Amino acid sequence: MYEGLQKLEQMLALPTPEPDSALRIRALNGLGTLCHYGSEFLKARRIIEECVELSRSQGDEKGLAKALTNLAWVHSELSDFPVARVLSKEALVLQEKLGERRGTALA
Repeated sequence: MYEGLQKLEQMLALPTPEPDSALRIRALNGLGTLCHYGSEFLKARRIIEECVELSRSQGDEKGLAKALTNLAWVHSELSDFPVARVLSKEALVLQEKLGERRGTALA
Protein backbone atom coordinates (compact mmCIF):
# COMPACT_ATOMS: atom_id res chain seq x y z
CA MET A 1 0.00 0.00 0.00
CA TYR A 2 2.76 2.43 0.88
CA GLU A 3 4.52 1.86 -2.44
CA GLY A 4 1.30 2.78 -4.26
CA LEU A 5 0.92 5.85 -2.08
CA GLN A 6 4.47 6.97 -2.88
CA LYS A 7 4.00 6.39 -6.62
CA LEU A 8 0.79 8.42 -6.71
CA GLU A 9 2.38 11.26 -4.72
CA GLN A 10 5.32 11.31 -7.13
CA MET A 11 3.03 11.29 -10.16
CA LEU A 12 0.89 14.12 -8.80
CA ALA A 13 4.01 16.21 -8.09
CA LEU A 14 5.14 16.07 -11.73
CA PRO A 15 4.48 19.11 -13.91
CA THR A 16 1.78 18.33 -16.42
CA PRO A 17 0.43 20.20 -19.44
CA GLU A 18 -3.12 19.34 -18.30
CA PRO A 19 -3.30 19.73 -14.51
CA ASP A 20 -7.11 19.45 -14.64
CA SER A 21 -7.20 16.07 -16.36
CA ALA A 22 -9.36 13.03 -15.69
CA LEU A 23 -6.15 11.18 -14.86
CA ARG A 24 -5.41 13.66 -12.06
CA ILE A 25 -8.93 13.16 -10.70
CA ARG A 26 -8.43 9.39 -10.56
CA ALA A 27 -4.96 9.76 -9.06
CA LEU A 28 -6.19 12.14 -6.33
CA ASN A 29 -9.07 9.83 -5.49
CA GLY A 30 -6.72 6.85 -5.35
CA LEU A 31 -4.20 8.68 -3.18
CA GLY A 32 -6.90 9.91 -0.84
CA THR A 33 -8.32 6.40 -0.55
CA LEU A 34 -4.90 4.95 0.29
CA CYS A 35 -4.39 7.65 2.92
CA HIS A 36 -7.80 6.75 4.35
CA TYR A 37 -6.86 3.05 4.48
CA GLY A 38 -3.61 4.04 6.18
CA SER A 39 -5.55 6.00 8.84
CA GLU A 40 -4.16 9.33 7.63
CA PHE A 41 -7.60 10.86 7.77
CA LEU A 42 -6.70 14.56 7.69
CA LYS A 43 -4.40 14.04 4.71
CA ALA A 44 -7.09 11.95 3.01
CA ARG A 45 -9.66 14.69 3.59
CA ARG A 46 -7.41 17.36 2.07
CA ILE A 47 -6.61 15.26 -1.01
CA ILE A 48 -10.17 14.08 -1.63
CA GLU A 49 -11.50 17.62 -1.18
CA GLU A 50 -9.16 18.66 -4.00
CA CYS A 51 -10.52 15.76 -6.05
CA VAL A 52 -14.11 16.87 -5.39
CA GLU A 53 -13.31 20.44 -6.43
CA LEU A 54 -11.52 19.33 -9.59
CA SER A 55 -14.29 16.86 -10.49
CA ARG A 56 -16.91 19.59 -10.13
CA SER A 57 -14.92 22.05 -12.23
CA GLN A 58 -14.43 19.46 -14.98
CA GLY A 59 -18.03 18.25 -14.93
CA ASP A 60 -16.82 14.70 -14.17
CA GLU A 61 -19.91 13.26 -12.45
CA LYS A 62 -18.48 9.76 -12.11
CA GLY A 63 -15.28 11.07 -10.50
CA LEU A 64 -17.33 13.39 -8.31
CA ALA A 65 -19.63 10.58 -7.15
CA LYS A 66 -16.66 8.42 -6.17
CA ALA A 67 -14.85 11.30 -4.46
CA LEU A 68 -17.96 12.36 -2.51
CA THR A 69 -18.47 8.79 -1.33
CA ASN A 70 -14.86 8.53 -0.20
CA LEU A 71 -14.93 11.94 1.44
CA ALA A 72 -18.08 10.95 3.35
CA TRP A 73 -16.28 7.87 4.68
CA VAL A 74 -13.32 10.02 5.79
CA HIS A 75 -15.61 12.47 7.59
CA SER A 76 -17.25 9.51 9.28
CA GLU A 77 -13.83 8.33 10.50
CA LEU A 78 -13.26 11.84 11.88
CA SER A 79 -16.63 11.64 13.70
CA ASP A 80 -17.94 14.53 11.62
CA PHE A 81 -21.24 12.78 11.01
CA PRO A 82 -23.36 15.76 9.88
CA VAL A 83 -20.92 16.50 7.04
CA ALA A 84 -20.58 12.80 6.23
CA ARG A 85 -24.35 12.56 5.89
CA VAL A 86 -24.59 15.55 3.52
CA LEU A 87 -21.77 14.17 1.37
CA SER A 88 -23.33 10.70 1.32
CA LYS A 89 -26.67 12.09 0.21
CA GLU A 90 -25.10 14.01 -2.66
CA ALA A 91 -23.03 10.97 -3.64
CA LEU A 92 -26.10 8.74 -3.56
CA VAL A 93 -28.02 11.00 -5.93
CA LEU A 94 -25.13 10.99 -8.39
CA GLN A 95 -24.48 7.26 -8.10
CA GLU A 96 -28.15 6.52 -8.80
CA LYS A 97 -28.23 8.97 -11.72
CA LEU A 98 -25.19 7.24 -13.23
CA GLY A 99 -26.66 3.78 -12.69
CA GLU A 100 -23.70 2.79 -10.50
CA ARG A 101 -25.12 -0.06 -8.40
CA ARG A 102 -21.94 -0.63 -6.39
CA GLY A 103 -21.48 3.10 -5.84
CA THR A 104 -25.11 3.42 -4.79
CA ALA A 105 -24.63 0.69 -2.18
CA LEU A 106 -21.47 2.35 -0.83
CA ALA A 107 -22.90 5.88 -0.72
